[in-house]
Amino acid sequence: MRSKKYTSQLESLRKTVFYISCTGIMLYVAAGLAGLSETPRRLLLTSEIVQILTLSITLGLVYWKKIRIIHALVILLTFSQIKICAEMLYYAYSPDIERSALILRDMTRLGFTLMFAVLAYVPVLPFILGGLSLGTYTACVVINDSLFLHNSYITFFVLFATSALLGNYMARKVIILQHDNQAYKSERRSILNLLNLDDRQLDQLTRLLKKRKLAPRQTETLLKLLGPDTETRIRRSVLSMMQQQEVDNRLFDERMPGLTPTERRVAHLILQGKTHSDISRELLKSQSNISVIRSNIRKKLGLAQHDNLHERLLALARQQPAAPEPDPDTTT
Repeated sequence: MRSKKYTSQLESLRKTVFYISCTGIMLYVAAGLAGLSETPRRLLLTSEIVQILTLSITLGLVYWKKIRIIHALVILLTFSQIKICAEMLYYAYSPDIERSALILRDMTRLGFTLMFAVLAYVPVLPFILGGLSLGTYTACVVINDSLFLHNSYITFFVLFATSALLGNYMARKVIILQHDNQAYKSERRSILNLLNLDDRQLDQLTRLLKKRKLAPRQTETLLKLLGPDTETRIRRSVLSMMQQQEVDNRLFDERMPGLTPTERRVAHLILQGKTHSDISRELLKSQSNISVIRSNIRKKLGLAQHDNLHERLLALARQQPAAPEPDPDTTT
């Protein structure tokens, strides 16, 4: 469920970037045809007609769902980048200040195209567009040999290289996140099928399992969610464990006959790995009182100062019971 929602949000983001890109291109084309752009008229007619055709075909393919939105973005942004780069090379062969200004203007347009590629989280595309932009600008600097272009080279190189690296890194992380969400979705579906639960019941089950302590009603709800068969197995296992624990506790007590009931209780808690403060809270006694009880247990077990009480109690608990002596009457 979470994976599906995440994927739909990513697709929605890409659609938004695609349609905003289309709108920006159409506005720029309209401005050029209206004479507001400073692009030379001869170049304008050819490039803008090709741009309109490409945009219309791409929009049609998206509308009729013939291509995915990510592929439409790659086509649109790559073609726009190539078109702008071609215009820049055209300007570079006329070494004057006006054409140099147009090259700088088109580098700004390339920056916007690269920005859309970064925002769409399309892998590798930021590298392609960034490399194409820097390669074209380098060629323009060499061809035009304008000081105006030379002075801006380092700035453009740092901006475009950084944006391309960052965009590709973000896109790769998004792809990894997509794969992780798909794996999560598959695992969740398996759990739902295994436990025969729906999404709401599984969420409720997860919340209950996260609780450190369950009230009786919550425990009953948890068992009902797991189903009657699982509930029966759990009840039997818990009952068997409690019976075994009772036997183990009785054998443990028999190996320490000199302890008082309170000392036995503290010894059991120490054996369970409880800390000094845990025992104090559970028995509602002060920590100094618990310290006295522990000291009494150590004395009765004959432990030296450097001996570990928990290890000694553990050894007593693991000690195998002595085999019963054979009855003389039954052996004869």
